[in-house]
Amino acid sequence: MWIVWTTLLINLGCVIFGFFFSYAVLFTSWFDKYRIQPVDKKTSLKVFYQRLPLILLNIGILQLLAGVGVWGALPLLNPCENGAEWGYLGLQLGIFILVDDFYFYWYHRAVHESEYLFKKIHKIHHKAVSPFPLEFIYVHPLEWMIGAVGVALGFGLICLIFGWVNVYAFWLYVFYRSAHEIHIHAGIEFGLSKYIPFYGTVRQHDEHHAFVKGNYASSLNYLDKLFGTQAPSIKK
Repeated sequence: MWIVWTTLLINLGCVIFGFFFSYAVLFTSWFDKYRIQPVDKKTSLKVFYQRLPLILLNIGILQLLAGVGVWGALPLLNPCENGAEWGYLGLQLGIFILVDDFYFYWYHRAVHESEYLFKKIHKIHHKAVSPFPLEFIYVHPLEWMIGAVGVALGFGLICLIFGWVNVYAFWLYVFYRSAHEIHIHAGIEFGLSKYIPFYGTVRQHDEHHAFVKGNYASSLNYLDKLFGTQAPSIKK
């Protein structure tokens, strides 16, 4: 059960950080000079608290389903007591990133290109025209559940190849996925991430919220380049 509790703590830790990061981005001037969109587009305190109930509902459902899912997958999660198994950590983490990102791109593109899916599901998330970090989970509950299928597909492929999943690769991906989503919804651009090849940057996702269409990828942006869905930059 320690594997289940550790997974839930990683999720919860990212969310708590996202809350305080959101507050700092919105209600202090610490990051104003790094903002991509104008300072006057910041979300108001009233709207921030209006959006919290849906965010908290999604977090609660996420923790419940994550706990049940990881508990069910315990026989496949290898704690790597054999030192040789550590060598697969990087490879399995890479599979998680590639598979989930490939799935996310096509799923995210589909909910934009389908007028019905956008109106019924994805439109809620796009109320955030100038997003703050915690709005990564300000979505229709069905949206993040369907979006989480990519993680399950990555998990399944790793099991198919290796017969087991390195629990540390899994934990690293759980952390990476949440941390990256918090990062790209922050609306501020600083650091070295923009210089990492094929990395989905804050600017690209912020411009996705501004334009609504284009820049559908999350972790990696090569699919947008490959399939011609990279939005034109609004950088001045």
